[in-house]
Amino acid sequence: MINAFGVRIKTFRKSRRWTLSKVSQHLGVDQAIVSKAERGLRSLTKQQVFLLSELFEVSPEVLMIPWLADRVALAVGEEAQIAPEAFQLAKEVVAFRNYEPFNLRRNYQDLIDVIARFGQVRKAWIYGSFAKKRVHAQSDVNLVLTTSGDFSYFDLAEIQNKLEKRLGRPTDIGWMDNLKKPVLDTVKEELVLIYEKV
Repeated sequence: MINAFGVRIKTFRKSRRWTLSKVSQHLGVDQAIVSKAERGLRSLTKQQVFLLSELFEVSPEVLMIPWLADRVALAVGEEAQIAPEAFQLAKEVVAFRNYEPFNLRRNYQDLIDVIARFGQVRKAWIYGSFAKKRVHAQSDVNLVLTTSGDFSYFDLAEIQNKLEKRLGRPTDIGWMDNLKKPVLDTVKEELVLIYEKV
């Protein structure tokens, strides 16, 4: 049985070397509930999912997507043969009722929050799907920076790691000066400045 949400939160917990007790204390529940949630035997509430996103320091969407996927799969049950058509119709209904395909503002703020912690970053631009505001579940983040001082590849890798944990998305990051001319010519029209150190 696929247990998308449970696997995700267990992965986050294990990567931080946290106990079930630590997570359960943050949620204010017995650790048996967290254990069952990780194994797909218990569903957490939406509010608990938001609390976990705060604890793991990731955007709510990172946990909400697998949480909702598990709920949808449970609702489908034995109707798997007609599920694709139902999913397509549901997608159209949701889009009609609530036209907000992606919370770009929140993700921009997440980007800025992480970047601003690195004092040697002078400017940061995004390009690609985020810059075009055509973000979907598989979109990655394309980011270029200008930096000062002895900012190294290790620092760049640290920013990349923190961004991927925060956004739950692959992040392609590099220096503006290192963009080759053919690449720069391709993306220069879509570059969006999202951060500039004052």
